[in-house]
Amino acid sequence: MKHTLLITTALMLVVGCSNAQTYQFAETFYDNGLPKFIKTFKESKGKFELVKSISLYSNGQKKWEETYKLGKRDGQVTWWYENGQKDWEDTFKDGEFIERTYWNEDGNKR
Repeated sequence: MKHTLLITTALMLVVGCSNAQTYQFAETFYDNGLPKFIKTFKESKGKFELVKSISLYSNGQKKWEETYKLGKRDGQVTWWYENGQKDWEDTFKDGEFIERTYWNEDGNKR
């Protein structure tokens, strides 16, 4: 209990004394009045970093989504069929391709 309290207090001091504030915001880009892309950025110490990018079909369904870390793809890059089912998904770590998985339009892995 004392150990947990000590760690919690130390974390509160570190966070409380930090001058850096980080926040996220998203921008939506339109094509012919319909949302086409949504890009999410993280701001820290006056620098902006892309953390997520989403493309949309004209029906509003996601077309693809990718995540970034320090300007490189990191995590999943997912593509969907227009009906909303997954098409394929790539996995990246620090910008390096790891693997790809495919799905059928009925939602089953190939």
